[in-house]
Amino acid sequence: MPLSLTLVLFTFLGFPTGAGESCCHALYISTLTFDESPESNTKGRLTARVFSDDLRDAVQLAFPSSVISSPDSLSSVHLDALESYFHHHLFVTIDGIRHNPVLVEAGSEADVTTLTWEVHLPDRMEALTLSADYLMEVFPDQTQMVTLRLGNDQRMFRLIRGASSKTITF
Repeated sequence: MPLSLTLVLFTFLGFPTGAGESCCHALYISTLTFDESPESNTKGRLTARVFSDDLRDAVQLAFPSSVISSPDSLSSVHLDALESYFHHHLFVTIDGIRHNPVLVEAGSEADVTTLTWEVHLPDRMEALTLSADYLMEVFPDQTQMVTLRLGNDQRMFRLIRGASSKTITF
């Protein structure tokens, strides 16, 4: 295999290339699921799965005094910083009214952090806009892969920098 092709493959797969930089991973992607809470159809549940090191970098950039030594440690100080960070980077607009989701659960496993929020859902809605530009200020090629499940309606889409919100009409 030619050397240039090998370097491209190693770089894409996240292996160090020996060019003076070691890379943690080559793709900046998270998943975001929005569905009805199993406990109540008046609550929407948002669940994001993000690389822990990327989340740590973004929160530390936004809140330099909130030093997160390990992405696996989610103490109450870290949760306050996470909530503040996502308050500016994740929100839902339902029929023209902006809702900030409330963080209800956070945990880490291996190199992934899972965060879950709840938001109140009205009995009936005409339009829902999901805005999620988290991590995009640190990683310009960050992508959110979104799955939206409400009632019998399921949609999948992606959010990227410059197009970090999507409006769904019902």
